[in-house]
Amino acid sequence: MFDINLPEDHGKTPTLKAPPKACDTHSHVMGSLETYPQKKGLAPRFAPVETYRAMLERIGVERCVIVQSSYYGNDNRCTLDAIAAIGRDRAR
Repeated sequence: MFDINLPEDHGKTPTLKAPPKACDTHSHVMGSLETYPQKKGLAPRFAPVETYRAMLERIGVERCVIVQSSYYGNDNRCTLDAIAAIGRDRAR
């Protein structure tokens, strides 16, 4: 399983910070397989919203767009839950 659940602090301070109102315009969030089943025949992916939110904070990105992953087909629950967890004032 691919896993980007990394510690929030890797011991490195970013050299650059994003400018005010910066927006990450294309990000996928992949939740737990128990909660959000993925399509069969594809290698399982895990990229939790908590890790993504920590990355946004670390580099100073204020806004983001969460994009539906093809791994979920027509099931939008993971994407909608990620937007809600980040906050509608910050995520679309």
